[in-house]
Amino acid sequence: MKHLLSLATLLSLSIIFFSCEKNESPVLDLEDDIYIAADKAEFDEMKPILLNVFEKEIFTPQQEKLYRVKRIDIQDIEKYQNRKNLIVAGILNNNSTCGKFIDAILNDNEVNKLKSGSSPFIKKENLWSENQLVIFLGAASMEQLKKSLEDNKDLILAEYQKITEKMLSAGIYDHRYEKKDIQGHLLKNYNFMLYVQNDFKILKENKDEDYVLLGSLNKDLSKIIFIHWMNNKSPNCLTSDSVKTIRNAFVNKINKVIGDSLKMTISVDSYSCDEVNFKGRYAIFMQGLWDYNDKDKGGPFLNYTFYDEKSKRIYMLDGALYAPGFYKKNLIKQMDMVLQSFMTGEEVSKDRRAELMDASK
Repeated sequence: MKHLLSLATLLSLSIIFFSCEKNESPVLDLEDDIYIAADKAEFDEMKPILLNVFEKEIFTPQQEKLYRVKRIDIQDIEKYQNRKNLIVAGILNNNSTCGKFIDAILNDNEVNKLKSGSSPFIKKENLWSENQLVIFLGAASMEQLKKSLEDNKDLILAEYQKITEKMLSAGIYDHRYEKKDIQGHLLKNYNFMLYVQNDFKILKENKDEDYVLLGSLNKDLSKIIFIHWMNNKSPNCLTSDSVKTIRNAFVNKINKVIGDSLKMTISVDSYSCDEVNFKGRYAIFMQGLWDYNDKDKGGPFLNYTFYDEKSKRIYMLDGALYAPGFYKKNLIKQMDMVLQSFMTGEEVSKDRRAELMDASK
């Protein structure tokens, strides 16, 4: 603890710090809240940036946000030691209670990094609970703190998303429940694979038309994935407009496999396209909403389209959800992680290939 603190402040912070010893139990759950421990006046200054970072709306039929921002008092930090997402933010070297807490809990080197701006934030994983992330934001002035937060908002958001993905992956990529026979079938017949969850089955496949359609179709929750590939195509075909056109044309082709009334065409003005890196490849990432014919129903979708140099193929990976009454944010994340499990045959290890090929017999 630093001698600069008053005796009363030092005592109160010490009580808070030492009562928040490491808790071996995990955090509560995959919660949507980001708890910000900050003095009220300082929080009000930072709030517009924080809302812009964490409360982004995502494409679902209902209005949903990535996270909800909630301010807490530093004196109450012990009550939140089993929460997954925590931020402690404050001005260093002044009367900020949170600034003094940061100065007390971090070591001299870490505090100096915040003061100098050489580190925009200090992160502590599993500080008080397993699968927890606590980020400390501090600076010599409010203007510097806001600038650091604005300049590094994407990095900070990514840190919290990593923790969420880690927890989700533990539940999704469970080899006890994967459909190894389907994965082996894809590898054997098409020289690619992706993780197939236990509730999925092959709905339709067509070598001549170059696609495989996977799904888990239920009244309350349906999940649909298709892999479509185009041989001997130029990577110049990868544009936002061409990807949208190809997807709409393709889902019309597979319409009758899922249901006569289902078109799954992209809702006008309800999608976005971005250039992304898909496992080392340039890709167009599209996300948004799809519609039924009658426009009364629909759901979210994700789409990665990329060029694979070795096979000279353009691959389109698409995941769509129909989940009326469900909050869809975590369902979308799970679908995203399944799509990102895609591997060409050359990327599958020898032992894994043997395991899956054996399961497909």
